[in-house]
Amino acid sequence: MTLYVDRAVWPWRDRLWAHLVSDSGPDELHRAANAVGKPRVSFQGDHYDLHEEQRARALDLGAVAVDSREIVRVLRRTGQRLPPSRRRFDWRWTHDDPRVYDLGEAPDSLTGSVPGWLVNMVRRALRAGFGTGARMSLAVVSNTTSSVTLVRGAIPSGGPGPAQRVLEIVGPPLSEAWATLTDEGPLLELLVNRPVPGARP
Repeated sequence: MTLYVDRAVWPWRDRLWAHLVSDSGPDELHRAANAVGKPRVSFQGDHYDLHEEQRARALDLGAVAVDSREIVRVLRRTGQRLPPSRRRFDWRWTHDDPRVYDLGEAPDSLTGSVPGWLVNMVRRALRAGFGTGARMSLAVVSNTTSSVTLVRGAIPSGGPGPAQRVLEIVGPPLSEAWATLTDEGPLLELLVNRPVPGARP
């Protein structure tokens, strides 16, 4: 497995951005992105966008610096290259302005906004590894095929990476749980393969 990253030359939101890809497929790419502080929700279908500091972290992890043409060649050679129409997911925020909640109040704040199974999943995840008395922001983003709950707060024991204890305790419909230490703070992501009503097609 080899990670590749090009130069950070693409401007967006007052920063310069690079692309991170892997020649072994998305699983290894997700792990590497998590290690440099990229949440799973920012996955672009065949790559992750990294700002300059995240690019430096990727290089520290052993990523190979290449030009942008090589990034495209790696994706094509490994069959991962996606057309632009399939590269981005159409995420929407359930809460347009995610507020900060007391940990114990967060699940109840979602009642009426998302399906009950998702509220219960958040509640079980919080019990699985988050400290009491902490405060956090919480939002739900979704597309037509999946939903991701983003929970900011304490990282479950074990640190960034697949949150196995959360996955075991929460159970179905949770398919994956990832803990990430982002530039904005810790983040727990709960991924489910189930549609959320009201998501844009």
